[in-house]
Amino acid sequence: DTLPIEAGDNNCVRDDIHVTCYFNKKSVRIVVDLENFFATIAMSAWDQGKSQGLLGSNDGESYNDWRLPNGKITKDIYQLANAYEMTGNKKCKASPEKFTPPACNKKPSPMC
Repeated sequence: DTLPIEAGDNNCVRDDIHVTCYFNKKSVRIVVDLENFFATIAMSAWDQGKSQGLLGSNDGESYNDWRLPNGKITKDIYQLANAYEMTGNKKCKASPEKFTPPACNKKPSPMC
């Protein structure tokens, strides 16, 4: 009931089971499918090679997608996730012990 919402050039709208948000003058689009529990993130070609973090570098080269804030590349998914964790809350720290597959009784999304 709080959508649509706007803040400057950024906005989010809901259409049935989808929430779509546009950022940075529509150069970044995030669509969340609330029913099937997945999200897609798209960036404009103008932003290619200008990102870093959990979404990778967006430059078409997979070898450098797991770049840490210090510029080094890791192969450890938990190190990558923790490097970009912003709350500082220990509960938010990713570790193999904390990972449990989601338990649901729904059939998989046809999108997967």
